[in-house]
Formats: sequence, structure tokens, C-alpha cells
Amino acid sequence: MSATPQLPPVAKLEQKTVVDLVTKGKRIDERGLESYRPIQIQVGLIEKANGSAQVFLGKSKVLAGIKVEIGEPFPDTPEEESPRLSI
Repeated sequence: MSATPQLPPVAKLEQKTVVDLVTKGKRIDERGLESYRPIQIQVGLIEKANGSAQVFLGKSKVLAGIKVEIGEPFPDTPEEESPRLSI
């Protein structure tokens, strides 16, 4: 019995495709290995957040916001306020 994990047939095919593309100096989307997707960043889109950003990377899009507030102290440290972080 081999200790090496065996890949399912689809994973083996995907691995072969990736290896073939890298050997040819290409990516799956046909870009060269040193090419990058266009990137665009917009900040301050969420008004109630202390900070926010929307990032476009090619066809991918991510929106993130962060909110920081001072919360009630923990019982074991009653003199220290605790920051509350929401992402």
C-alpha cells in the first residue's frame, strides 16, 4: 500500500493541463507568466465603516470594510477598555 495520496482522474488531468501550460510559458487564461491582470482599488465606499476598499483584479471583485469601537471591559481586566473589531 502506497503512502502517496492518489489524485482523482480529474485532478490528474488538471495537473497535466497546468504543467503543460507552464512549460509553454502560458497561464490558463492565455496570459504570459509575467503578465498581470488589471487592478483597480477604490477606498471609502462604506460610509459607516472606519475603513473600506473595493478591489477589482481582472474579473474578480472584493469589497471589505472594517469598524472599530471601544467595548465594555472584560471581567478579568475591569480597568481596561477592550477594542471591538468588526470586519
